Amino acid sequence: MTWMIIKFTVWLGATISFVAGVMIAAASGSGVNTNPLPTRSEEPILIVPGQSVGKVRKGMTTNEVEAVLGKPERWQGKIMVYDKTLGMSVGLTRKGVMVIFCGDSMLKYPGVKRFKGRTKGGVGMESSRADVIKEFGKPTTGQPWGDGQEQLEYRRLGLTFILDFGKVINFCVDFRPAS
Repeated sequence: MTWMIIKFTVWLGATISFVAGVMIAAASGSGVNTNPLPTRSEEPILIVPGQSVGKVRKGMTTNEVEAVLGKPERWQGKIMVYDKTLGMSVGLTRKGVMVIFCGDSMLKYPGVKRFKGRTKGGVGMESSRADVIKEFGKPTTGQPWGDGQEQLEYRRLGLTFILDFGKVINFCVDFRPAS
């Protein structure tokens, strides 16, 4: 009987010490990594005109896109929407991925801040008009919109940039052949 009481006391003391240690570590945040992998929005995304936006490539199927980005937050017609997590949407046709929309229509919306993609030359969200022209040259077309917005289109590359007061707030990577 004495031996059983000693074993129980040792077991109880070890259990209490273990639980206390876990609680202290959790409270201080040390020694416990609650997020070992970076979130999708933190991963760098390289934009390659005519080929890919990150791991999403021209012609990928819905299942292939989900394998690299996860399930979309929602579907909008034939568009897989990842606004809250990645700040982008993926447009599909019968031939697979054909268009990727990056950012939002205004700087105050979350997609602009969440989309972390950049071209090889460094053009991404909030890049200046001068940065876009420096990397891609004179646009095929440039159209001013109301309220300080402008559209720069590079038809040959399948790129369209929307700028708000000279800063990129949205762009489209179009994999369909230029007409």
